[in-house]
Amino acid sequence: MESKEFKGVIPPILTLFNEQGRVDEEKQRNYVEYLVKAGIHGLFVCGTFGCGIMMTVEEHKKVVEIVIDQVKGRIPIIVHVGSTSTDISIALAKNAEALGADAISAVTPFYYKHSDEAIVNFFNSLVKIVNIPVLAYNNVTTSGYLITPNVAIKLAKVGVRGIKDTGPIENFYLMKTRMEQKGFDFQFIIGTCGHWLPAASTGVKAMISGTANSFPEVVLDMYNTTVEKGSEAAAELQMKIIRLRDLQLIGGKILTTMAVLELRGISAGYPKRPFIPLSETAKQRIREAVIEESLEEIIKK
Repeated sequence: MESKEFKGVIPPILTLFNEQGRVDEEKQRNYVEYLVKAGIHGLFVCGTFGCGIMMTVEEHKKVVEIVIDQVKGRIPIIVHVGSTSTDISIALAKNAEALGADAISAVTPFYYKHSDEAIVNFFNSLVKIVNIPVLAYNNVTTSGYLITPNVAIKLAKVGVRGIKDTGPIENFYLMKTRMEQKGFDFQFIIGTCGHWLPAASTGVKAMISGTANSFPEVVLDMYNTTVEKGSEAAAELQMKIIRLRDLQLIGGKILTTMAVLELRGISAGYPKRPFIPLSETAKQRIREAVIEESLEEIIKK
């Protein structure tokens, strides 16, 4: 399997649904095109923002097919295939590879408490079933399991090619240091733009940023400034990103992102149940917060 390095700003995209809870193909295509034209560097599909674990295998396959067809190879696509079941994740992984994904990623199996050995076996099953890179997704908040440096080394040994990390920054530093000491070909992608500058200072080249769905120009500015002028020059932008991430708490990450897209004139459809649409009061608070950050120029609606 050829090693692939991902770079730049990669949003974990939403999946857009109609009122009946089905994937809305037209809205999904328009939204994906908005991100591609904004200049982002890749897409992370069916992750937390994309409600991947809430969809059936067929729904998951459909949205991946729509996104890959819309992108048409212009930027790389990572498809999240994590679930509570190895068999379901294998089915999702096979679909993603067949449809043309550049890599797959999976959060560790959740709900039940699994041993380190079971986690390694889960990822080993994915590595054996596809010929594209497999990336682990370290998200202890949702999975209840923290990928430690020792487990990361075991994952690298069975062929996992990298990790999207949203865990504690100290754990991230230690994983990266130990992996480099072992000499593994293993890419670290920071899973939150809130940790971009600390991660970039260690040589990380890519971020998966939920905030880039709503404010791609700001996240891209931070990334480009870091690459061209260094971390110190991007410090003010990093703090702005922190405030924009705080803005997401008004209605929760997914629903607030949908509200900002609507402000931008991009129809975001309906949330997947059991999520319910935001109140008009919450949407007004989000609008006011966007204006407070001097981003009123993005408002089209």
